[in-house]
Amino acid sequence: MDKYVFFGRKEDAEPIQKYLEELIQYSPEQLVETYNATVETGFVGSRQQARRVIALHNAMKRVMGQSPITILDNAVIVLWERIEPR
Repeated sequence: MDKYVFFGRKEDAEPIQKYLEELIQYSPEQLVETYNATVETGFVGSRQQARRVIALHNAMKRVMGQSPITILDNAVIVLWERIEPR
């Protein structure tokens, strides 16, 4: 499990939306591959990375109906273990 504390700012909305628009075009398998690659890398302290993980979370929920990423209190992003494609 890896965590990142993210305090949202106004300027985060546009990049997150752009990432989301890209990611919702992915197949479920591609989303799982992207998630697993993110788990392997872990959080490196990059705000851009955190924005992309938030978008990935939302894309997985839209495309797959669920996400292995947890966002606690709208601030703590949690990556769990790798997942297997279905």
